[in-house]
Amino acid sequence: MTVTHRHVALRLPPGLSRDEAVRWNTEAGRLDGAAAGAGGAVRLTPAALSALRPHWPDVPEEWTPARLTPLREAVLRLRTRLRALPPSPPPPSDPRTTPSLQGAAP
Repeated sequence: MTVTHRHVALRLPPGLSRDEAVRWNTEAGRLDGAAAGAGGAVRLTPAALSALRPHWPDVPEEWTPARLTPLREAVLRLRTRLRALPPSPPPPSDPRTTPSLQGAAP
């Protein structure tokens, strides 16, 4: 994005259209657990809500740009709390996807 005194313009890589950039960003947001809605509202996906609820029971399912400041403050408080927790143990290995060390040289 390029911002000048009176204009804001997209600065996309050569050959990437505005529509392609919007599709890419929409998919990236979905993978991050959020989807943009009408009027600039952001809605969390069910998976994101499920992951957040144990740590933030009243996490808003949707918010608008007008609520970004209080939301940012709440997210920063959550981040501070989570960083103070000990690390979670790794998930158990899945023998179907974990390489076997049988027959490996010591």
